Amino acid sequence: MKKNLTLTSLILAAAMGLAACTSQPAPMQPEASREARDLWLVPKLIRPTELQAKIPEFRAEDIHRLEIIPYWQPDSGPLQPLSKVNGEPTTPDDTEILRVPMSAAELSEGRAIALTGLRPQQTYQIVAHAYSLDGERISNPGDSRVQVRLTNDDRPTVPTVLPLQLLPTAFHGQMPLQLALDDPFEKVDHVKLYVFEVYNGWPLSAAMPIDIRRDQLPRLVTLLHLKARTSYKLEVRARPADPQGPDLAVQELTWRMEDDDELATKSVSVVVR
Repeated sequence: MKKNLTLTSLILAAAMGLAACTSQPAPMQPEASREARDLWLVPKLIRPTELQAKIPEFRAEDIHRLEIIPYWQPDSGPLQPLSKVNGEPTTPDDTEILRVPMSAAELSEGRAIALTGLRPQQTYQIVAHAYSLDGERISNPGDSRVQVRLTNDDRPTVPTVLPLQLLPTAFHGQMPLQLALDDPFEKVDHVKLYVFEVYNGWPLSAAMPIDIRRDQLPRLVTLLHLKARTSYKLEVRARPADPQGPDLAVQELTWRMEDDDELATKSVSVVVR
């Protein structure tokens, strides 16, 4: 049976002027339900766990803004983000996922993020995302997260540190992809390619889809601007001419970019019957 996780008073806000790890924060909402828990987080930039000669890391001055995204972690199954509309678990492709902004200045000052209204006896994964001035994500979500198990004790506590690790710079990996279509009845008008970044087995974000007409297949496609130490998922969707029609076939491919390695050519064949 699906668990009901109604967050009736979910508020995420920057706590102005709060010291990173020394002060005891006061409750943000005294009127909140007794069953709710306050969780205080201090994003903290950490050094990389490995050194790379060819790929230097981003630096603190490269950070323009942050987003803090809470995920509900059920007893079994993948993580689920929270909806900012009703505070309940939702799907990764929801356009209204709860995201809490934080500026680079607030990060450097050690300010805290308050999450109010979370349920006791629940486990959450909190993920920090750092972005550059041009909107590029420059943090590693796999290492910029903390898992928190809430209890029934709702007294204020010292803020939990949320680590933030930055990605390597000047890395725009490429992957050559041989794409083919097996469609003997000529049902396909075009194919769409979606490239997702993957975190904890779930797609977090996708680049703009690539449209390829039927008469352009087979062909070699090179996927560009892939990040180091990042996992990806490719979805190839065979589409009919009717834009409202269902997918005729879907083929998936997963891989991981490491350091400055060059990936061998991979192949995907979409079969439509």
